[in-house]
Amino acid sequence: MEYLGAWGDVAVWHPNVTFGGTFRGEDTNSDGFIMLDEISSLIVDTPFPPDFVVGCPPAGVDGIGPTDCKFSAFSYQIGGPLTFSAAYQITTGGYPLYEYSFWPEHSITMYPANLGDGYTYSFVDATTFDISSAVPEPSTYAMLLGGLGLISCAARWRKG
Repeated sequence: MEYLGAWGDVAVWHPNVTFGGTFRGEDTNSDGFIMLDEISSLIVDTPFPPDFVVGCPPAGVDGIGPTDCKFSAFSYQIGGPLTFSAAYQITTGGYPLYEYSFWPEHSITMYPANLGDGYTYSFVDATTFDISSAVPEPSTYAMLLGGLGLISCAARWRKG
């Protein structure tokens, strides 16, 4: 996923600002939507990015890492819009350093915790959104290989 272009805090259009990330999911109920309970991974490209589905990983040996991972909404209409709500902090030694909040239908906010001098990028009609070609789940490859194996066995059986 990628968002290109956003309005900055001081009402300046930033056409080259890019936010990206990845998600994995499967439309298990075949309704044309991938919802919160149907995704297996969501990662937004930021420093120390957690996988919001898995949760915050343990902090590294220096104590720096994501904490307070929150993931409350996700909806992707296949071939259409993506919406989700997620947030986390980066802490060191138990003290918050940075906070990130993602509401792609509205804005992405990043700022040093408790300092208030961060920035918010707001999305408008001129903001473009792109979902790159989907990468199949491993189970899809397993089913494909199994099917090809069965076809191969059937062809050999017919010959023999």
